[in-house]
Amino acid sequence: NNDYRLNSGGTSVIYHAPSGALTLPAWQALSSKDTASINADPQFVSTTNNHLNVTSPCLNAGRAYTPFTTDIDGDSRTVNTPDIGADEVLVDVACRAVFSPTGSYKVGDSIATSAAFKHVSGGYGASSYYVKMVITRGTTTLYTDSVSRTTSPGDSIVVNFAKFVPSVADTNYHATCTHTIVADVVPSNDTARSNFTVVPADVGVYGILAPVGQIWRDQPVHPKVVLRNNGAFPATFSARFTIDQGSALD
Repeated sequence: NNDYRLNSGGTSVIYHAPSGALTLPAWQALSSKDTASINADPQFVSTTNNHLNVTSPCLNAGRAYTPFTTDIDGDSRTVNTPDIGADEVLVDVACRAVFSPTGSYKVGDSIATSAAFKHVSGGYGASSYYVKMVITRGTTTLYTDSVSRTTSPGDSIVVNFAKFVPSVADTNYHATCTHTIVADVVPSNDTARSNFTVVPADVGVYGILAPVGQIWRDQPVHPKVVLRNNGAFPATFSARFTIDQGSALD
């Protein structure tokens, strides 16, 4: 399990006599070796810091090798799937809570979505990764949004995602927020969830107050009705009153 990579980005990463320069797939086919090796940018923290970033493809891509239980810094190696190279990334980023959506909303609301994260420990300096919000109704996924964030150990952040507009009333909505750090050493705090309800708008007409009975020709009348908001939220709407012409009064 190795990462064969040229700084120039070239693809012929292995030289084999007498075959010459080979790509990794060509070497794998020729030798039946390095079947789990990769050719990818290891994503060092910087040109002067050769620790791996939390998005490195080398994370968890190694194989167990019992003689080496610690990395170059003395950090413990992951037993079954260590990182490729001399560095073992041990990082913990927690999703603390889904701030929104929670509670109740009405159909058509533009719901701001947000969640809290904390870079608890690990990594070397700033780490960049993606955080994601998913909203489902029952088992159906309705919404997904992900954004990139950069944090250092000790940072607490609130991430705002794109707004969500529900179109169906239901009590079975769920929001789930997580991150994409595969090397996170405390997976139990990687995800936060919330449940919320979407209710329908319900405005009823409870009576016509005017006009009623007999109205004389040319008599001014101001139509008037009784409306009631039966829902749980304020409602903004248009009301229309229609009068159909029947038999003329003499």
